[in-house]
Amino acid sequence: MNRALILILGAVLAYFVFSTIRTMLQLRAVWNRPDQDTETARNAIGAFATRFARLRQVIGAMFYLFGLVLFLGVENITYYLGGSNTPGGVYILDNFLLLCAFAANGFFIILVLHCIQWAGSAVLDSFSRRAATRFYEPHIPARPSV
Repeated sequence: MNRALILILGAVLAYFVFSTIRTMLQLRAVWNRPDQDTETARNAIGAFATRFARLRQVIGAMFYLFGLVLFLGVENITYYLGGSNTPGGVYILDNFLLLCAFAANGFFIILVLHCIQWAGSAVLDSFSRRAATRFYEPHIPARPSV
């Protein structure tokens, strides 16, 4: 079960990297268009913000799934096969050390996922601030008719 979760986390990590790179390239394409209008830029920013919100939800789901698998592993840490000359505490300690290694790997992957999402959101926020000044259309009030 632990290996399957690490594989799932690895797949999510690959998806995150792909999605973030794709978003950054699309942001660059939107920014570099010379004939860009305000509405298109706003729609692009909104779509990218939605994408990063979904990535945050995936991080949350992965964290909860990781916690579930970790604590199910802790529950089964005392199980060992009897009939050996080795004391049971050695088996329990070995299981505990394996579970600690699993936890360290899982938390590291979740940290990397979070950092990728955080960096992507920071770039999107920077783009939206620059776009607000670049595509700003001042509102000129109409003259009152006399």
